[in-house]
Amino acid sequence: LVSLPQLVDTVVESAVRDGSDVSVAVDVPAVELSVNREQFRFALRNLVDNAVEHNDSSSPRVEVRAVERTSELRIIVTDNGPGIPDAEWEVIEAGREEALNHLTSLGLWGTKWAVQQMGGELSRRDGEGGATVVINLPTNG
Repeated sequence: LVSLPQLVDTVVESAVRDGSDVSVAVDVPAVELSVNREQFRFALRNLVDNAVEHNDSSSPRVEVRAVERTSELRIIVTDNGPGIPDAEWEVIEAGREEALNHLTSLGLWGTKWAVQQMGGELSRRDGEGGATVVINLPTNG
């Protein structure tokens, strides 16, 4: 079993360890998940690292929160940076790259793969600036 609060804390500490001035807020329930620890860490780490690394705001913020549903856990990573380019996200949704439509990094691709391996789904929410990426993982509830 993977402790969600413990994993999130480890990932966040690692992401901001380099002296980054990004403010990170965490709000996750004290739940344990029956998922592959390394795949989950990989997926979450990619999302948090991207949110920290690509955030060019004058007051960069990242939020990691989770919401329990009846049969799933929804983990939401939000930042106030430039957002994920539509072209990059289209490749993730399509599930394949083409000559004129490809990713500049493998982080999101790997994240989607890891989430799918755990039986979950990766999605993006459009909003007012920044990026919001959601991991939906099934639970035993």
